[in-house]
Amino acid sequence: MIRTFDHAFHAGMDAAMCALMNFSQWRLRHHAVTRERLECYLKECEALEAAQYYATEEENRTLLAPEWVLE
Repeated sequence: MIRTFDHAFHAGMDAAMCALMNFSQWRLRHHAVTRERLECYLKECEALEAAQYYATEEENRTLLAPEWVLE
């Protein structure tokens, strides 16, 4: 009896987890990055040094937002 309950409980938890993952991926599908956007981002960041890339806005105000962010 307990084994049947455990099995049903775990199957229900698996189903709930899969449903939540499916729902969140469906809701965020418009935030997906296309290959073109990724290549544009990598090309823009290629010239940056590590200190510039990881700098916060306060540390480096000379950096402009990438073009793909402004779209």
